[in-house]
Amino acid sequence: MVGNIQFGGIASGLDTGAIVDALLSVERLSISRLESRKQEQNSRLSSIGTLEGLVKKLKSAAEELSNGADLFSYDVSLGAEGFAAIEVSGDAQTGSHELAINTLATTARFVATGVGDATADVGTGSISFDYQGTGYDIQVTEASTIVEVADQINEEAGDVVTATVINTGTENNPSYELLLSGKETGSDAEVENLTVTGLDDQGTIGFTRLQAAEDATLTLDGVAITRSSNQFSDLIDGYSFTLQKVTDAGSPLTFGAEIDTEGTVANLQKFADAYNDVMTFINGQSSYSEESGTGGVLFGDVILGRVRTEIYNGLFSANIADVIADTTGYSTLSVVGFDVGVDGTISLDSAVLADKIKEDPTAFQNLIGGSIEYPAGSGETVDGLAGRLAQAIENMTDNQVVGDESYEGIFGARKDAINSAIKVFDRQIEVEEFRLEKFEESLITRFSALEELLAGLQSQQAFLSAQIQ
Repeated sequence: MVGNIQFGGIASGLDTGAIVDALLSVERLSISRLESRKQEQNSRLSSIGTLEGLVKKLKSAAEELSNGADLFSYDVSLGAEGFAAIEVSGDAQTGSHELAINTLATTARFVATGVGDATADVGTGSISFDYQGTGYDIQVTEASTIVEVADQINEEAGDVVTATVINTGTENNPSYELLLSGKETGSDAEVENLTVTGLDDQGTIGFTRLQAAEDATLTLDGVAITRSSNQFSDLIDGYSFTLQKVTDAGSPLTFGAEIDTEGTVANLQKFADAYNDVMTFINGQSSYSEESGTGGVLFGDVILGRVRTEIYNGLFSANIADVIADTTGYSTLSVVGFDVGVDGTISLDSAVLADKIKEDPTAFQNLIGGSIEYPAGSGETVDGLAGRLAQAIENMTDNQVVGDESYEGIFGARKDAINSAIKVFDRQIEVEEFRLEKFEESLITRFSALEELLAGLQSQQAFLSAQIQ
């Protein structure tokens, strides 16, 4: 645009500045229309991003159910408290077991004698030991306090041991000791051949073993088992153990797990909520009324119908032959407690779900997270209905490779198309702005010339009038 040039109708008496502004306002209407259409495309882009986020959240919820770990919840029973903490995941088998904890896994632990004063120098020397076939030799080459020696041990061998200075006395009458502990439990984590050379300015410092590194030993249902740690999850599928205390001889710990139907329904409800969030967004964008008009900027966009169809088919489409042949009632979600409303959202029948889970938990899990063929007849398998839904969503959100060709999913393709339209509007706005600038320059030039011409005529008129008089 031309700078703020001020001129008035001095000669003509016209408000030429106002006339130019009015003409420019009329010409700017085309730019306003382009900017409005660009803003509409930006709003569409934002709404597609919102929908994509909801769809990806649904995919995550489906994947959690498809791997089985987050499908079932369990009630864990323990015959006595304080001996072990036991957690159960979706891979667990129900049933009861007996566990005797004979010994806990321990770390190697030593205490240094002859330390006394933590602020006095202990001299120079070395501390050496072996760990899993590797020798460690900490050389104290300058007179140091026991605290500084501990810091040097932690710096040079802190990957396998921890050195700590503790006060075993009182605040007024302290007495310090150097504690050396292995970082790992189990017999393979033993610290061996621990020796001290020098470091005798406070008297000879030597290490005394407080505890050897040993394995945990336990008996599960009469079978002897050894573990190097008190925390492990490889004993029974789906169970994680943290051993806390040795059980009394002849009094094993009884434990077991049963499916918690209420907790399992809650897990399924989280998934249903994620599904309904997508459907509710699509319904809101697709709505129309005479009073309010369209429900959202994506009204009529092909992506709404595509997403609705894909996620519905991914979850609820079933092989008719399988449904007809089903004698147990585990062929589709609709027969196990999932109800579909007229708006496409789903609700859960807690009573039906609980009955189906109790009746045959394996069949229920196979329906949700088992291995099924998808697409039908392809020979490819995915993890149940939840896995099929996750795959359908991935096809929409991620690039797909077919042979040597890569194809964008529907979200990427729509966003690319909208961004291309925005770029077109940007170019058109730029062209219109340039045209408007030139038009303004032309108007100013014309009106300036008019004023100059009128001023000249008025000057001549005044001269002639003076001559006649």
